Amino acid sequence: DCGCDPTTTSVQSYPIRGRIVTPMPERGTLLVKHSEVPGVMRAMTMEFKVEPGVLAAAREGRELFGRIERRTDGKWWLTDVRLIALPAGSP
Repeated sequence: DCGCDPTTTSVQSYPIRGRIVTPMPERGTLLVKHSEVPGVMRAMTMEFKVEPGVLAAAREGRELFGRIERRTDGKWWLTDVRLIALPAGSP
């Protein structure tokens, strides 16, 4: 027994770079202006679901690297988020 669930399909994720436009904790999302994800989506500003820990650290204007994935609920999630350090003296 491999411990895997054959009914679960793997979700493909894609690397992304962007800037947080607005954290939206009441919706569990971030509004992110992101670069193009070739073959997946054009550059745009889009709302992504995120884990609560990401929301706690998110600040407007902060740049990030991460991965996006479309889950079975049809929503796009931003995962593996790495916030890029702000320059000295930034709020």
